[in-house]
Amino acid sequence: MVLKWLLEKLKKSDVARLSISSWTLSSTAFRLLAPERLATLLASADILSIFQDSAKECKLSGGLLVAVTDCLNLLLELSNGPRGASLKATLSADAAIAAEFAGAWLTAVDQANFDVSDKVSAVANHSLLNPAIQLWALRKRRADDNELFADSCLASAAYVLESLSLQPGVSSGKRKRKDADGNTGTGHVRALESLIAKHVFLPARTVFSKEQQRNGVSSASVEAPSDGPPSDLQRRLAQYKAARPASGDFLDSRVWRYYPSVTALLDIALRCLIASTPNQRLKERPWVESVFASLLDCAVAFRLENASPVQSMLVDMLPVVRKHAFSLSRAMLTELVGKHGGRNIGVSELMNWKLVAEVVRMDANVYTDRAVAERLFNDISSAHLALGRKGKPHEPVNLDHSVSLFSLWKYDIVAKVVQAFAQNRDLLTFIALWHEQLHENFRASSRCVWLELDRALVPLLENHLTERQIIDCVARYQTSIKLAQADGPRTKDVRTARVESCASVVVVCGLLCGIHTSGLIDNLQGELSALFEVLLELFEQNAATTAEYPQIWALFTRVFELWFPTWAAGQASRESLVKRADEILSSTAVQQAETFAAAVRVDKESNMAAANAACEADGLLTVLSNALHHYDTTGRALKVVDRIVRHIPATDLQHILNVPAVLVNLGEDGIRNDVLFDWLGDSSGRTEKDLNDSTIIDSVRAVIATAVANSQTAVVEDIVRVALAFLEPGDMIDEPLDVANVLNGLQVLADVPATALSTQQRKRILDGAVALEEPQISGLEILQRRLLLMVRMLELPCPEAVVCTDPTALWRLGKPGKEHNGALAGTVEATSIHHEKTVELLDQLAELVIKHLVARQGQDASQRMLFGLASEAKQQIDVMCRSGSTFSGNRRMFSILKVVLSHFDTGLRPELKERCLEPATLGTYAKFLLRTAKKSHPQDHQGSASEGHHLPNVLDALLVMPEAVKTAGNTIDFRAKLTALVSDILDARLTNLLDTRNVAAQIERVTLVRCVELTCRWGLAVGDEVVPDVARRLLDAGLQPREHAALLTAFHHGCTRNYAQAGSMPWLLELLLPSGTTASASQLTLLQVAISTLNREQLDKPSEMALSTPQEIVHRLLRLVKETPELTVRRRACVCIATVLREKPFMTNQYMLETTVSTLHAIVLAAGDAGGMVFLDACRVFTILLQQYRSRLKDRMNLVVPLLDALVSRLFGNAKGLKEQRGGLSSRHARVLARILQLLCNPPQTRSRPKTSDLVDDARKAQAHVGQYMQFVLHHYCKQVLEGTLIEGVSDAIRPGLWAMIEAMQVNDTNARWVLSAAMSSGEREQLSRVYHDYETFGKGKSG
Repeated sequence: MVLKWLLEKLKKSDVARLSISSWTLSSTAFRLLAPERLATLLASADILSIFQDSAKECKLSGGLLVAVTDCLNLLLELSNGPRGASLKATLSADAAIAAEFAGAWLTAVDQANFDVSDKVSAVANHSLLNPAIQLWALRKRRADDNELFADSCLASAAYVLESLSLQPGVSSGKRKRKDADGNTGTGHVRALESLIAKHVFLPARTVFSKEQQRNGVSSASVEAPSDGPPSDLQRRLAQYKAARPASGDFLDSRVWRYYPSVTALLDIALRCLIASTPNQRLKERPWVESVFASLLDCAVAFRLENASPVQSMLVDMLPVVRKHAFSLSRAMLTELVGKHGGRNIGVSELMNWKLVAEVVRMDANVYTDRAVAERLFNDISSAHLALGRKGKPHEPVNLDHSVSLFSLWKYDIVAKVVQAFAQNRDLLTFIALWHEQLHENFRASSRCVWLELDRALVPLLENHLTERQIIDCVARYQTSIKLAQADGPRTKDVRTARVESCASVVVVCGLLCGIHTSGLIDNLQGELSALFEVLLELFEQNAATTAEYPQIWALFTRVFELWFPTWAAGQASRESLVKRADEILSSTAVQQAETFAAAVRVDKESNMAAANAACEADGLLTVLSNALHHYDTTGRALKVVDRIVRHIPATDLQHILNVPAVLVNLGEDGIRNDVLFDWLGDSSGRTEKDLNDSTIIDSVRAVIATAVANSQTAVVEDIVRVALAFLEPGDMIDEPLDVANVLNGLQVLADVPATALSTQQRKRILDGAVALEEPQISGLEILQRRLLLMVRMLELPCPEAVVCTDPTALWRLGKPGKEHNGALAGTVEATSIHHEKTVELLDQLAELVIKHLVARQGQDASQRMLFGLASEAKQQIDVMCRSGSTFSGNRRMFSILKVVLSHFDTGLRPELKERCLEPATLGTYAKFLLRTAKKSHPQDHQGSASEGHHLPNVLDALLVMPEAVKTAGNTIDFRAKLTALVSDILDARLTNLLDTRNVAAQIERVTLVRCVELTCRWGLAVGDEVVPDVARRLLDAGLQPREHAALLTAFHHGCTRNYAQAGSMPWLLELLLPSGTTASASQLTLLQVAISTLNREQLDKPSEMALSTPQEIVHRLLRLVKETPELTVRRRACVCIATVLREKPFMTNQYMLETTVSTLHAIVLAAGDAGGMVFLDACRVFTILLQQYRSRLKDRMNLVVPLLDALVSRLFGNAKGLKEQRGGLSSRHARVLARILQLLCNPPQTRSRPKTSDLVDDARKAQAHVGQYMQFVLHHYCKQVLEGTLIEGVSDAIRPGLWAMIEAMQVNDTNARWVLSAAMSSGEREQLSRVYHDYETFGKGKSG
């Protein structure tokens, strides 16, 4: 009675329908009534009309819509129950009613008042789309279902998809990750997309194909929809087009949301197509153009000057077409640009350049027609000139806009059009158009795209023009330069002549930059010689104005580089070379280059073009001086380079580096030494605030790299000498030692590779670093750079260095100092990090020194050094013990002691070890460490971090204590104290183990890891369950990679040593994987380590075992893999199974192997959206089975074939007609599966058994046996090709596996193809023919 009354209220009262409590009460009543009685009441009340009226309420609140949805979803859930048939019949309505309801519901979802960030989560958590999808699925079918859905639901569905895709912070990748955790939001979105594809685009595609066949027109030549009768797709989109908001209401948000919805529909339409080959894509182009034109027709309604949403929509639509590897015809692209590119506005800078760029990306051949390209280039030039006229060119806003637009013009439009011209063998046409554009008067203060096309032309010139064409082109524009130079004074039109000359200069420079073939260079010598003379004459006539153009200097440099070496090689006498060198160096061009570059360097307000021109002029002078100084009798060439390198800043050394020989030549008069001092002086003159600015150091580093690459030992020697001079005050530096000098000197020396230095040079560097006196300021940073330098120099042995001959040198570096780093003052954590970095570098240095000494321990000098280090170590231990110093105050000394003692223990010969490691000294040191650790632990536990911060380091020193400590006094007492210390630390700290990432928590974890390592190494009696429990909890809390590896290594050592006795290992396995409970990922990680240490004897005593059989642990793992919902646990269990199969065959039997194959099949089928990782794990285990247990699987192909079918299915999408890849499988997964198929179908060669004929090929017999069953897998693959789609690259990756199956089938039966073809459908047979065609064409004999 309550529900009947409530339904009546909901039907008649708007207030009741807008009340959340009404729907909550309805849900409660629905649950209490029997489904049959509920169906009767709902049918009498016309429940669908009630829900539809509620959905039509104007902009429901989010909470109300959720309440209504929950109520309706409850009814749908009850209808799917065992007694829900009558309820399902009640909810099943006529298709027209269902379509009207679905459209109203989707509109309500779209317009509901949700917060911006809540709509996606509401759709996912409350299944807001489910009612529309389910009730449409329950409809009573009609012939016009497709039309009803298109008319009533398409517009609202498109808006919903647009609103979900544009939520901030939400992407498809994130939704997929949520889906993996059980979220159904993405599934409903995919279902809605499938409905649009099924009822709109697929029926229209069928009609379109029939019209093509009826008209007998080739599909590749069908035109896009014209102005004639509307197509079937246009009729289906009519109501969607009618739903477009009024064109004048620009403030309506639906105006701006309509256009992204068009893009979403285009994406769905293209995903319906299966076109994996170029031929298929070409056949589908007419349909793609029809869809594109129809959707565009829906959107074109108005234009808002240069902010048209239609233009923005087109910019979004074209990438969708390209994303699916389709394209549009040139005619259609040209029409798009003509109508929507903005050119009809008449203002070039207002053109939609993004649309032009997208058209070029799709097909740059649209602009390869000369007239079309000319219009495009004219528009670019006009827009560039218009931007130059607006305001001041140095304003930041204008500059930023110009830079971004410049990048679009150059890289996304012009560069791609150049490539299209080249591919069409019409590059000369582009060069002519380029020359025409260069006649415009572009502002010198801004970049111009036409002046920077040389790099786009360089890789194309020699490949797409003949040698004769290149020579003629160079000659033509060289003549143009000469004629312009001659016509200017005669016609008194100097400006026009200069523009013409500069335009030809730019083109010729671009042409010459693309010439690299020696034969072409030889054939160009005549033109190059003439051009060189023309350029010299050009500077004679117009020196001041010509110098402002960087392209002229660049052309001068390029012409000289191509012409002079060949010309000089052909001269018979040196006199002619000397004369020519003198003419060039004394020419007006060289004088003007020096004058102009010097003037620009002085002028701080020079514009960008002038700075570029000065840089090119310096480059010309560098090239000329380097090439001509051998023939220069006056010394003018070296003077020119001297002036350049002395005035050029250290941040602009590119032209020097382009001519590496310059640095070598400068050494003749000692100029190089002075220049290096000047460059390093520039870096040293910075303020302390700029010490971290690495611009100058990067330039010097480039000089070092150039010298090393060109084997310039003299330059390297000068760099070393100059850098060492900065480390100490001397005659070469008048100023006292300061921080900047020292830091830069150390940095430069560290950048020189040790392999580029001689042993003597490395000795000087090491000795200089050891003898360096550190300033008080930034002493810690200097110490770090000293240590880093020494570590790099000791990559190669240097036995004569002080650090390798003086035992005290290493200890002096470790002495605690009073370093202060001003940059880190007041930051305790940063200072601690820097101290740890210093200690780490000191560790590396001590390790390198000891390793070099141990490697030469048979030599007297090395033995003296080793004895000296041992003596110093003993002295340091005595001093620390007597003084009672703390660990924190001697952190570096402890670090050196730890390295020295551990390497003495592991590397020295017994007689040397006995002399270097005295038991008494080791005993004293061990007691001191125990006492220090005991002091550190309680203080830290009470809250003090001064000493507790170093507790892991103290434990680390105890961990590497030499074995000789066992002979030092009372070993039992030492072990007992160490056991008590470790037990105390574990009891106190294990309870506070938190899963946080701060420094304190990391120290706690490291401390516990060291305790586990100590327990396993020394065999401490802390309890059998303690180590596994602590290790598990540490893995759960999270460790850094280094500590994670250390923990597992220690546990492995403990399993080998502490659990080797009878009964201990089975007990440990039972502890890590108990029966009847689910293990964690950390337990399985430890279990894998324990399994790797097992041997047969440990499992051969059933009376003492907690496990019934050796195979019991594997069966538990298989059950866990199959039943656990956690992906990490499943993957860890697969690793354990793989370890057993690979390393422990005594734990396997036939039943276990068969169960493993069945389990792999089950997890692959049930993997869900995490299928990619599960796929790889299953393939890894299956590969081991094939490699090591092939003979035991030979007769179990009934289990192998379903597994292979499941693996093949995972490569394909889960929805027919939509390119959605379930599980994220890619070509990587396909390659893994292909290797499995190859391994299965091409068995390895086996030794012949005794008393068998040599004529019997066992491998071929095994191949034939497998071939009996591969036809089922190949059939399944062909079926999947029709039902799903493969993402790009998967088809090529799986092909070798398919070829291996075909080969095995052919070995078994030469008629296998026809037998299989007879059992296939027509579509499957076509796919089989394609596979066989590929095999016969490419794969025969290559399947293995």
